[in-house]
Amino acid sequence: MTAQQPGDVKVLFLAGKGRSGGTLLASLLGQLPGFFNIGELNRLWDWGLVSNFRCGCGLPMQECPTWDGILAAADELLEAEGGAGIAPLRTARIDLAQASVVRWPRMLQLLRARPGSRQHWDDLDRYTTASSAVYRSIAKLTGARVVVDSSRLPIEPVALGLVPGVDVRVAQVIRDPRAVVYSWKRSKITTDRDTGEYMPKFSASFSTTSWLARNLVVEAIGRRSPVEVVQYDAIARDPAAVLRQLADFVGEPAGDLAFLTSETATIAPTHSVGGNPVRMTSGAITIEPDEEWRRGIEPRDRLVATAIALPLLGRYGLPVRSGAGSAREQAPDDRNPGLPALPTLTTNAWLRFDSIRRALRIAQPNTLLEIGAGEGGLGSWLSRHYRYTGVELDDRSRSAAEARIASNGHGEIKADIADVQDHGFDLVCAFEVLEHIADDAAALRQWRDYLRPSGWLLLSVPAHPEDFGAADELVGHYRRYERDGLDRLLRDAGFEVVRLDSYGAGLGHALQRVRNRLARRVLARRGEEGDTPEERTSGSGRFFQPSGVATAVACATIAAPARLAQAPFAGGDLGTGYVVLARRSE
Repeated sequence: MTAQQPGDVKVLFLAGKGRSGGTLLASLLGQLPGFFNIGELNRLWDWGLVSNFRCGCGLPMQECPTWDGILAAADELLEAEGGAGIAPLRTARIDLAQASVVRWPRMLQLLRARPGSRQHWDDLDRYTTASSAVYRSIAKLTGARVVVDSSRLPIEPVALGLVPGVDVRVAQVIRDPRAVVYSWKRSKITTDRDTGEYMPKFSASFSTTSWLARNLVVEAIGRRSPVEVVQYDAIARDPAAVLRQLADFVGEPAGDLAFLTSETATIAPTHSVGGNPVRMTSGAITIEPDEEWRRGIEPRDRLVATAIALPLLGRYGLPVRSGAGSAREQAPDDRNPGLPALPTLTTNAWLRFDSIRRALRIAQPNTLLEIGAGEGGLGSWLSRHYRYTGVELDDRSRSAAEARIASNGHGEIKADIADVQDHGFDLVCAFEVLEHIADDAAALRQWRDYLRPSGWLLLSVPAHPEDFGAADELVGHYRRYERDGLDRLLRDAGFEVVRLDSYGAGLGHALQRVRNRLARRVLARRGEEGDTPEERTSGSGRFFQPSGVATAVACATIAAPARLAQAPFAGGDLGTGYVVLARRSE
């Protein structure tokens, strides 16, 4: 990587939490003379070049003439500069390098990296070299003096000044975290893909923690170079003033802003990648403050968001008391009547949930097969977001899972994998299942047959064979896994590992000790003539499951701080289990 030089391409990077007005602001900025809005460039590599979702112009990304020209020009740049074997970008699978680099467990490593110094980090070099070629090609082909990137995630290398050939300016987009929470719990349909699926929803604790973490990273960036803060409410009240503010920040004229009136903006079609569905809108749009959240947010969500975000509320001039009046009931989600927004999980299962959710965002499946659905605690959540099929051998667990799925109105549960006729799923998942199977290699090969070409496999397994204990014996485990052995097992079965996270560091070890202590008592009562591993496996999905709403809430509450504490250790081996995302290799 080389240090930034005068004359490098100007990139205005919009940082912050999603649902804070970044997509709208990027669309408005893209109307200024000399500005080009690319949306969220970090979505080019997976949503654009792998999944072929739609460009802001309405065409599939790989059929858009503008992006075809940008990618061709970027390939020419890479080839002229040596390219490190990257070109052509369409087939280079930069998304794999990106998934390896842009991860919260890598945050400190990314913050310590410096432009111009050798990092000895091949994936980072590959990702930043490809990104640099794309930014420079955009400027060359469009004549833009400023490229607007609303990727928002501040640990993106470009936001940290690590992309060569780019002069980055960071604008921090701030919205009240309680409004962000409310927005992420509302139903929104995607408009950039043909499936018409709903965007994911997130809990108040997750959304606010993400809001806090992202803004803290931007605060760290601000210690190195100027960061311009933009308030969501200012965009809604006086968009012209905000546009002039940001144009001045990057040293460019804003022009006459003829596309703006007092209440509307006329938006020309963009060539944006990723972002809020509003990016697909062109023509006259209304700009007005969104105050619905003040009346509609649930009291509990308001309290959780306020408590977590409290350290930064004053910093951004946001009140602790966020509005008067009792929360009215939200409009029901007609896809998911009567269901909570989050799954019903044990405390230990919550510790792996964040890694599972991150993997699902990478894979972006439409159809999903879960092996070993248990009582449907996670399956009911999965069926809200994907076309879900579950398999559960145990009759009692299957009945519970069927009831949960039936109340959701989506998906189905099978008694045996042989009953599943579809052999073209986008993703097959199995959580704490593989260790129950005597011939795990044969099971992986069988599951591979249920995937489409280049389909995804998502697993969780217990870690560290030396930790095999009474709890493993009680529930019918044959083994625990170590990282390298799991990687080899998957490769031999025809998979390429894309991501492998460790989970459970801290609280997971305490839970493991408690389970082993309880399991020893149960095994002692049974005597030496216990069940076979297969018989113990049949009922393992019922162990330690929350028995009611209060227990489920307690499990989630206990796990919440531990989920944050374990995050920095996901890339190592300190946890009690692994979550692995792998892709079927051909």
